[in-house]
Formats: sequence, C-alpha cells, structure tokens
Amino acid sequence: MKKFILALLISIISLLTFSIITSSIVAYLQYGKDIKINMYLLQAISIILFLISGLIFGLINKKQGLFGALAFILVYVIFVFIFNILSKPENIQTYYFLFIIGKCLFYSLGCVVGVNIRRH
Repeated sequence: MKKFILALLISIISLLTFSIITSSIVAYLQYGKDIKINMYLLQAISIILFLISGLIFGLINKKQGLFGALAFILVYVIFVFIFNILSKPENIQTYYFLFIIGKCLFYSLGCVVGVNIRRH
C-alpha cells in the first residue's frame, strides 16, 4: 500500500511539474507577441501529459495499473466537479467533458501500459 500511495503521489507531482513547465512555455510564447495558441492544441498537450503521468505511475508501481488509474480518476473528477463545475457552471463549454474523459482514458492507458512494460 505504501508503494501504491508513493507511486500515485509521484505521478501527481510529475503531472503538476509538467503542467507548470508547459504553461510557462505557453505564457512565454504568448507574452507581448501576436502569437495565439489554439485551445485545442493546449488540451491535446494536456492529454499527452496525463498519458506520461500514467506511465510514470505504472512504471513505479509495477502492478495494479487499472486500480491506480481508477483511484486517480476518481480524485481528478471530484476536483474538477468541485472547482470547475460547481464554481462557474455558466462558463462550461459542451466539449469540456470530452476533454476530461479523454484525460481520464489516457491516464488509465498510461498506467496499464506502464505496468506491462517489461524491463530486463
């Protein structure tokens, strides 16, 4: 159980770190310039970051990939529900839920693939 919690914590910290780095790069590109980065591109990058974070979890834990993914997805959906949906329900676009589902699917895919990667 200790390894599971540690792997989940490292996965969340890596996701936050990658998100901070990516948002800093995007902010630098857009600051003071006429460059406007498409929101769909940002969501695609976010989905890739979730895949990488799931891979990190799977590589560290080496078992229970789907269970770890479901635990993370449950926490993620609760946070999204509390902070995004309940706080500002009028600003939610229709495709927003598709991106949340995509992030959850790619995180679980990363967990399962990370568990099943064989290292010699």
